[in-house]
Amino acid sequence: GEDGSEESNVPFEVAWRSFMEFISRSNAVDPVIEEEQMVLTSAIKNCHRLRDEYGQMFEFSEIVGKLIKFVQYGKSNKAADDTIISVLKILSSLIDSSTEEERTKMQNRLDKLDCTTMVLTLMSDSQIGEVDEVFKYLLKLSIQLLDGGNGNVQRTFLNYFRSSQISENFFKKIHGILLQFVEHQDDYDGDSHFPYIRAMMPDILRLLQLLCENHNLDLQNYLRNQKNSRTNYDMIHLTVRICNTFEKNLFYENYPIIRQCLET
Repeated sequence: GEDGSEESNVPFEVAWRSFMEFISRSNAVDPVIEEEQMVLTSAIKNCHRLRDEYGQMFEFSEIVGKLIKFVQYGKSNKAADDTIISVLKILSSLIDSSTEEERTKMQNRLDKLDCTTMVLTLMSDSQIGEVDEVFKYLLKLSIQLLDGGNGNVQRTFLNYFRSSQISENFFKKIHGILLQFVEHQDDYDGDSHFPYIRAMMPDILRLLQLLCENHNLDLQNYLRNQKNSRTNYDMIHLTVRICNTFEKNLFYENYPIIRQCLET
């Protein structure tokens, strides 16, 4: 402007952007961020003990419901990926920080608030790729929701698979990750995505295991044959193929994948 205010702000904006880029690349602040997330998680869990300025109690379902909605519409509302990931971490932490007795109850509370459906909707979203950081944390949250073979969450998965047309994208992505791992194990020179794919494999296999936990035959059959989809992705057969590839690839870096593959 004429008073020079706009020009005087430019150096500050540049410096601030540089500072934020430095922080995002630095691991020094990670422990502080994790501690803050744990404090926030605890506050959400105990929000019923707090009251607003009008003396009304805070409701867990209202707070967490808004967090879930934020993540669900975050991409379309142009929210930063880092912010979406931070909320996904908090939702995961609500389960992960629970005791063994509280875990199933927390999983069921989140499931009733449509957390499972939100995860599945975004994992099936064509705008979120397999190598997207948001996808990785959606995968981790899905594992937390299913941990222990939660029957209610398994039913939500199965109902979503059967009723949602875009669920085919979920299977396409998971199958694509597994297939890339099989096909590029021996020769992945120049494939910048392969280290990321390898790092995701234990979580992918863990997800498949939890979907079938407690001898869930309906989900086992659906993982083998998606009758409602135009294209079928046989996850069971491909998992067996992965196990077979380790006969000639018994490298140290593959051990976590081999162990999870055998458990799956």
